[in-house]
Amino acid sequence: MPFSTTSSSFINPEYFKEDFSVDSFLVKLTQDVIDARGQQQAGLSNGKPVSSEEAAKATIDRVQRLIKRFIQAEYEISSLGHDVTAKLAELQQTADQDETQYKAEVYTLERVSERIKDGIRDIDSRVTRISQTATRVGDRLQTAETLRVRCLEAQELIAHLQAFSCHTAADDFSRLPPLFTNDATLMEAAAVSRRLAVIAGEVAAAKQRTKLAPNLDPVLARTPGNTGGVGSVEHTLKVLEAYCNWLENRVVSHFDDAVAAGDLATQAQCVAIMAELDQEKSIAQRWVASRPMFLAFSPEMLDDWIKRANRPPPSSSGGARPSDPGTAAAAAAGVDAPPSRQLSRRTSRI
Repeated sequence: MPFSTTSSSFINPEYFKEDFSVDSFLVKLTQDVIDARGQQQAGLSNGKPVSSEEAAKATIDRVQRLIKRFIQAEYEISSLGHDVTAKLAELQQTADQDETQYKAEVYTLERVSERIKDGIRDIDSRVTRISQTATRVGDRLQTAETLRVRCLEAQELIAHLQAFSCHTAADDFSRLPPLFTNDATLMEAAAVSRRLAVIAGEVAAAKQRTKLAPNLDPVLARTPGNTGGVGSVEHTLKVLEAYCNWLENRVVSHFDDAVAAGDLATQAQCVAIMAELDQEKSIAQRWVASRPMFLAFSPEMLDDWIKRANRPPPSSSGGARPSDPGTAAAAAAGVDAPPSRQLSRRTSRI
């Protein structure tokens, strides 16, 4: 609405921000008009005469100015409201577009997330299947490796068993493989020969049970190799027993030499070899019997030692203990008297 005013705009948009007050807004809107009335009243008070017509004209002029001011304010407020409404609609449209785009992106992300989760679940299931398959393959490989090792061991045992089966010399074992004749491999030779002897003994026992069976097949009874000659189980078992005896004598000879030389390492090695032959007790008895204490032993000395062990300890007053007959007998025999607390009648069994 066009009209002339001294100011291009009466409405400041800053009025409506923060703490807005209607009274303050009206005071700012009509302040100049009210100030003009005050100036007029000041002029009347100076003694200038003012007619009623002039006073009414001035009042009408102020009222018209206030009306124009309110009309202008209403117009500006309406324009400002339209602008705010337009900006609000624009912001609402932008917000709606952003929300639509945001929802589309969220939906896309959810679909991508679901695909990722499906992929992860698929990978987990595949990894589980692969690990299970790998476990089964590992078990089979371990079983196959165990069977392979057992087959190799069986092959070696069969080869050694064949060597003993074809051996014809009674006491000459130099024709056997180096494993059974070399001093460096006597422990392994003892273990292998004992195992071969057990196998041959089981085969011979099974063969004997088969012969005693009432429904024996006549063809099996006429099978070659049952006569006990070279190549038979009986011959192999005899050769193995002879070899074990020869090996035992050889180890005992080495043990005696080591005892004479004081070589403890060789003695321990000989004991280990005899343990593989299940003859460690015999070599232990042989060592005990070679001790001077047991060579010069007599029942009378044992009785004297037991009496001395049971004798009460000397008094605290001191003094030399009388010589013991058992101690004198032990000294005369050249044997050290053993500790008194370790003696018993079981020593006489050695």
